[in-house]
Amino acid sequence: MKIENLRALCGGHSDLERVLLGDNYNNTARGIDINKDEALARLVNTVGEERIRLFGLLVGSVNRAYQGSGSLRSHASSLSNKLRSLSRKVRDESVKRILAGLVKSKEKEKKEKGPAPTHAALLERMSCPLSEIGRVGRELSQNNYALSKSCLEALKTRTIHHFVHPADSSNAHTATLSPQPVTIASLPKNIEEVKNYFEALTKQGCRVFVSLHESRDGSASKPSRFWENDVLSQIRFSDGRTIRKVSERELARGVAATRVEDPTLIESTLELSDGTRITHIHYTAWVDRTACPDTALLERLHDRIEELSPDASKTVAFNCHGGVGRSGVAATSYAMRKHLSIAAEHGERLDEMQINIFDTIACVRQYREKAIANAQHVPTLCDMLSRYYRRFTAPEFLWRNIVPSSALRNVA
Repeated sequence: MKIENLRALCGGHSDLERVLLGDNYNNTARGIDINKDEALARLVNTVGEERIRLFGLLVGSVNRAYQGSGSLRSHASSLSNKLRSLSRKVRDESVKRILAGLVKSKEKEKKEKGPAPTHAALLERMSCPLSEIGRVGRELSQNNYALSKSCLEALKTRTIHHFVHPADSSNAHTATLSPQPVTIASLPKNIEEVKNYFEALTKQGCRVFVSLHESRDGSASKPSRFWENDVLSQIRFSDGRTIRKVSERELARGVAATRVEDPTLIESTLELSDGTRITHIHYTAWVDRTACPDTALLERLHDRIEELSPDASKTVAFNCHGGVGRSGVAATSYAMRKHLSIAAEHGERLDEMQINIFDTIACVRQYREKAIANAQHVPTLCDMLSRYYRRFTAPEFLWRNIVPSSALRNVA
């Protein structure tokens, strides 16, 4: 423990400081490490009534700091753990009674907090109006994502079959993963899997492929940039068709304050030997098991997907390294975008909708086991839904998509 923190925990009692700090009592420097075990040993070796008095002062000061707030509280908790351990070793009954008061104060606080909420109660707390999903995302990202981690753990016991629904449950808005089919996949392991990936999905009418892994996620035998010609040139579909990349361009560049490399959307055009063209988009610099570096760029990615694949019957394919985290977030937020867009176009009031982000994740897991299992991904999903709520309730969207064209002519 740093010397300044131990001084603070002495509560201004110079005689207590003199014993605990030993030779460092007169040292005015900051940042010096003090061994807590050695400090408490000096206290134990104090003689008779003085030892009892000093223990009383220390326990009272630690209790006050522990019941307060700020960084000193964590130091008080650390020192109280040492004192509790000491209570099992010290033979002086008077000192034991003093230390028992510290233990009781911790147990009393725990009792006052009450039992931890059940899994069902914890997840129920996450239900909110769609308009407040951004606030929920910020709450989930606090304290090292502690609440997000707890909810994901609780989600293991939960099975839900809807995404969002109006406040009036008699008119529930239920749906499958997306009005437009999406595929969530892992990085192909070898050339054969690359062939199967492209062949199976192009037969389903898929014309847009999205990758969200980093280039370094691959290996010598696992091609991370499987859309490049050095890989595609080795592929021949079962019907004899071949595939090649014909062009590449930077679609958009984002900004990531906490990353060395800014995320970028790289768009490649691939062509089959029968003339069919497909598009591959790579969202770069999204590190595995971390929040999306730029959600505005992810929104731009979704915009481009809609431009390229306006036919809602055509599949859109998403992949990352494991096929659960980054691709799960991108595919789920795209699916929710489609839901909210359709709901708004049909005149549903999005501000009256309720959503539970963990119900949404549970629904996705009906299709992709373990999807969105990282606590940092949940606030990203909340941020994306908040963006689309604002977009689809904006006056310009409502005017363009909901007001009948006849009304527009009358206004003109």
